[in-house]
Formats: sequence, structure tokens, C-alpha cells
Amino acid sequence: MVDLSYAETNPAPPANAMVEVKPTPAKYANSLKFDLAKNPSKVEFFIIGKPSMLKINGTGAKLYGFASITENVLNANVGVPLKNLTTGIELRDEHMKNKYLDVEKYPYAILKILNADLGKNILSGPGEIKNLKTKGQLKIRGITKDVDIDLSLSFNEKSISIDATTKFLITEFGIEIPSYMGIKIADEVIVITSAQLKK
Repeated sequence: MVDLSYAETNPAPPANAMVEVKPTPAKYANSLKFDLAKNPSKVEFFIIGKPSMLKINGTGAKLYGFASITENVLNANVGVPLKNLTTGIELRDEHMKNKYLDVEKYPYAILKILNADLGKNILSGPGEIKNLKTKGQLKIRGITKDVDIDLSLSFNEKSISIDATTKFLITEFGIEIPSYMGIKIADEVIVITSAQLKK
């Protein structure tokens, strides 16, 4: 196992390049670990331009990394391949990836969720959790910042679905505020990473 720091220098993830999450020693016997690359997942992002009638919605492909759940505790280390992001306009995507994100040098964004207390044992039966506030770390272009994360989960005997939403300012990661065809994009970005984890 290797840390997802491999993503800073490798344009594509090696087959065995997944990080093993190491949570706080568990008080419980029940625990599950999930390889995100082997489960359905996606990323979405939303930006509002200036003027505000311009709203950019982008999507990305499968996530990489691992998540682990020990009854009521969630840990995750998620790699988002930036080359796969798209807004539906080819020229805009090219500017985003090459001019602003510099995906050749920094091909991944990395989101970490460390020891998030879910407040209930989600391995014991069906249920859901909505808008749970927790903390995490986000790494973009080699810069790591603490971020607030909203978690929503639904779970049953077969799977666990997780949505993690975070907001951040792109200028905090050394990215100038983009402009496209004379329209300047807002500093704040909303990102939602989603995964359906099969037990």
C-alpha cells in the first residue's frame, strides 16, 4: 500500500496504488473497508460566475482511494482525477485543466476525512444520516487546507451510500480566479463527492 501522494507525480493510478486508511484504534469489532475504485462513485462541482446568471456545473469520473467504517466512525482518503473533469465546453475545460489546475503537474485533488463521528452504528441496520458536519483536509496543486464537510449517508444490509459536500475558495490553493470569454468566475467552489459502497 502507498499513500495517495503518488497522485502528485503520476498521471494515472497504478493498480495497487491505494492508500490504507488507519483510523483511531477501534473500540468495536465490526468494521468494513472499501476500495473506491471498485465501487460506483463520482464527483460534481458548482461555480457561479459574474454576472451571477452564469452557473457552471462540472462532473468527473470514478474516485480512487479507500474508505473505512468502524460502526460509528468514518475515515476516507479520496483521490479525484482532475483530468477527467468536464463542464461540457471543450475550450473552457482546456483552460480549467491546463491554465488553472495544471493537471500535468498535479493530476489529483485529495480529500481526507479523519475519524468522523457518525453518531450511530451504521453497520447494525438500515437508516440514514443527513447533513452531518465534520472536518477534513483538501489538497489541490500541492497545497493542503482544512475544510468543513457536510456528510449524508444512507445504508442497508447491502450497501452504504455517502455524499460529502465541501466549499472552498480557489485562491486559497494558489489558483487565480478564472475568466472565460470576458466573464469572471466566482472564487467559491462547491464540490460533492459521492460513492455507493457495496458490502
